Amino acid sequence: MVQLYGTTDQSTLPDSIAKADKLMLAGAALAVVQGLVAAIGDLHRPVNAAFSLLSGVIVGAVWWWVAKACAEGRGGARLLATVFFALSTLGISSTLNGLYHFVTAALTVLDVLSWLVGLGVVLLLWQRDSSAFFESRRRFPR
Repeated sequence: MVQLYGTTDQSTLPDSIAKADKLMLAGAALAVVQGLVAAIGDLHRPVNAAFSLLSGVIVGAVWWWVAKACAEGRGGARLLATVFFALSTLGISSTLNGLYHFVTAALTVLDVLSWLVGLGVVLLLWQRDSSAFFESRRRFPR
């Protein structure tokens, strides 16, 4: 059997968790791309460009870590993913309302895509079979 993370066997993951895992990895890639696009847009300000790129890598790493933790059945990671999605919702509403005039069209599209990925992740992580998976891991930790 193929192992996804540590002792978690991919075949034992509920379908909703496996899908959420893939979406979170897509979110990680989107974050890095978003950081790269922002950095390219700020090349005339090297410090801002470096910060944008570093931010994208850090956000991508957080997405990856939350995906790993959710696949291991850590309920706190599911809650953290939900909190991050709520914060993302606040950020995307500001972007779409035009509060940040410096946001380029490409970054807006990436923001919306990232938000949609987050929405998919949260919906999958809170399905009944996902809840049962997290509950089983809480009772019987590995």
